[in-house]
Amino acid sequence: MQAELRGARDDRLRRVAVAAAAFAICAVPSIPDELRAALTEVQAGTFDSSTRARVEAVAEELDERYLDMHDDEGHPESYDPAWPAAWYSARAAAALRAAYLEDTLQAACEAVYEALYATTSVGSALEYELLTSVVASTR
Repeated sequence: MQAELRGARDDRLRRVAVAAAAFAICAVPSIPDELRAALTEVQAGTFDSSTRARVEAVAEELDERYLDMHDDEGHPESYDPAWPAAWYSARAAAALRAAYLEDTLQAACEAVYEALYATTSVGSALEYELLTSVVASTR
């Protein structure tokens, strides 16, 4: 993916990052409202540092939540059925967090990567095709 994005203008790379984050946030139903609000801001082109800090904190909290649920991996009897939703939420939050990265190539690549993992339950072939078309539009 990085090879396809390399050489694209910064504004296009930023659009890819925001589009991937939006795709993930909108596809995952269990996203906190504050992340939806932050997405609205970045879609409007506002990358406020206090909102970024909150996105990073929420993304970290969601990562911790799914990791805590996954700690008993070797014990199938302790499987938490809420784990998949926690995983998808954490990945969607990571996609939004990536959209804030200064390096636009890194932002685009990480946001697309996380968005793909955030939406694998929805139909990964379709998500891959949609995100690939977003990347292709940067040329």
